[in-house]
Amino acid sequence: MSSPEGLAPGEVRETVAPPGGLRQRVSYNATIRLAGRLSGALLTLVALRIATRYFGPGKWGLIVAASALGNLFVGVCDFGLFKIVGREIAAEGADEEAVYGGGFLAGLLVSVVLMAVMTAASLLVFIHRPAIRSLALVLVLSLPPNVLWVISTAVFVAKARNDSRAVVDVLSSAFLLGATGATVAAVFAASGYIWLTVAADLATAVLSMGLARRYVKLDMRRGRQHVRELLRRSRPVGVSQLLFSIFTQTQVLLLSLFVASAAVGQFGVAFQITTFGFAVPSTVTGAILPKFVDAPPERQRRLLQRALEVLVVLGASLPLFSVVFARSVIGLVSGARFTGGATSLVFLSCFVAFVFPWTLFSDGLVYVRAESWVMKTTAVTAVANLVAAAIVIPFFGIDGAAWVMAAGGLLLFVITAVAFKRVADVWVSFRRPLRYLGVSLVLIGLYELLYETAHVHSGRG
Repeated sequence: MSSPEGLAPGEVRETVAPPGGLRQRVSYNATIRLAGRLSGALLTLVALRIATRYFGPGKWGLIVAASALGNLFVGVCDFGLFKIVGREIAAEGADEEAVYGGGFLAGLLVSVVLMAVMTAASLLVFIHRPAIRSLALVLVLSLPPNVLWVISTAVFVAKARNDSRAVVDVLSSAFLLGATGATVAAVFAASGYIWLTVAADLATAVLSMGLARRYVKLDMRRGRQHVRELLRRSRPVGVSQLLFSIFTQTQVLLLSLFVASAAVGQFGVAFQITTFGFAVPSTVTGAILPKFVDAPPERQRRLLQRALEVLVVLGASLPLFSVVFARSVIGLVSGARFTGGATSLVFLSCFVAFVFPWTLFSDGLVYVRAESWVMKTTAVTAVANLVAAAIVIPFFGIDGAAWVMAAGGLLLFVITAVAFKRVADVWVSFRRPLRYLGVSLVLIGLYELLYETAHVHSGRG
């Protein structure tokens, strides 16, 4: 005998959140995080403007080279724990406090190991560049604060509290701006700038931990039981993060060995401007995480489709903007001495445009517990990138490095999307995204036509 609702005795009807409410919550989390990230980016651009104009291309090239090695390790300092901890806390019935505590301890363990590796790498890579080597050794101290704030922000993502993450984004950039201002005001050298950026990282870690405590308390005693399991689950993501860091930072390291410091500084400014875009796709994927985990397939498909369309629109706008305004933006931020990196900025923006949809499928593989595929796809791209960069950079310098990164971004996106389609139960349509890309290419073509025939370009308004 069935119930009035047509259910068998003891059967429970599955409830699905109304599409409107789901969209509103996801949109709120994505929008508030994006607003925080953009506000932080503006503050960071101000800091970049002050620092580059103060140091000049030559000295800034030394900082860029040291920071490239530091960023390589910072990019992997959490070893994939951010995504795994966020996913596990968001799962229904999770022991949130113990998972957070386990992630915290595992992150500290990873950071200690990476500090030793980075110290050895600094001594080896810059054995004949003592000025860069001393800066890189200072940056070793930034690894523990970075991993602590990254693990803490996983709580914000899992709890759909991107408003708190937005606060961290803004204040972390404010700390960096304060460090830059202090460097200039006190006439510190490049080493003083690096020391103060480490202090800014430490302040961000303390802030993140304090805010995370409002949602999930840190239980390291019970968390010790989760350390080994979390590290086991995060290993594929951590290795892929390491490979991606190598993929993105190798160009700067190779440039520091083959071209003048001034050219490295020009490339560094272009790369710094484009890296602001790296955080944008995670604002979208992080917003859908709490609604995606354990959701029915139809809801997962809707979330993926909407996220893909948003990310393609945002990503396609970057090359269009950089084609028109690359030289003007670099001149505004860092001055005419750095405008030699304008062409590199155009190709780097193409790389970031491919990173946008790649992040969706990469994070999607983690969300469906197929993170080993993230490692495989990133490994293929990293190897191809290393080979191409070693061949191209000695002949084409900073522009060649940017070409290699753009091609690598396309390869990474394609093979990751193929992997996601192979292992996931849901898929998306590329009909609308391809239209958006087509519109962007048409607009770029029209601008180039005007530039070549009527000599209309952004420098003349």
